[in-house]
This record gives sequence, structure tokens and C-alpha cells, in this order.
Amino acid sequence: MTRRLVVALLGAIAMRGAGCVYNDIVDADLDRQVARTALRPVASGRIGTRLAWIWLLALCGIGLAVLLQLRPAAQAVALGSVLPVAAYPFMKRITWWPQA
Repeated sequence: MTRRLVVALLGAIAMRGAGCVYNDIVDADLDRQVARTALRPVASGRIGTRLAWIWLLALCGIGLAVLLQLRPAAQAVALGSVLPVAAYPFMKRITWWPQA
């Protein structure tokens, strides 16, 4: 594999994981009330919120290291995706299609 591919793969895995952890933290109270999601690690209490935040920051640190390897245009696109990703768990509360 080329270095670029490895860096892209690492960034994608880290930031996808960060998005999932963030979603689990934000939605923990709601997840506890839904049978399908009640057993998620943060909602069930298997993972504490503090540890989840630490893991989220670690994943974001990896993402930052990858971000700094990118060209400025790619950095701008990556940074532009942060707000929609951060809004996603909250959009589920006001719309049926938060992915839009």
C-alpha cells in the first residue's frame, strides 16, 4: 500500500470511530429507552462517559495527525465536515432523515 492510502485509511477509521463515540455519548439517555440501542456501551454503563470522552479525544488526535498530512484544499473539506457530523445526533430529534 502506498503511504497516502495508509494515511487515508487510518484517518477514515479514526474519524468514523470518533463519530460513533460522539453519537453514543450524545444519545446515551435516548439509547437507554430504546430496546435496540439500550445495550450500547455508554448507554448500558459498561463504558463510562468520561472514558468515552477520553477515547473520543484520542481518536480526534489521530484524525488531527492525519489532517496535518493533507493538502490545504483537502484540509478545508475535512474541516467542513465537522459541523454536519457534530449536528447529526441532534438532527435525529427534529427530523426523520438526519443523514440529509
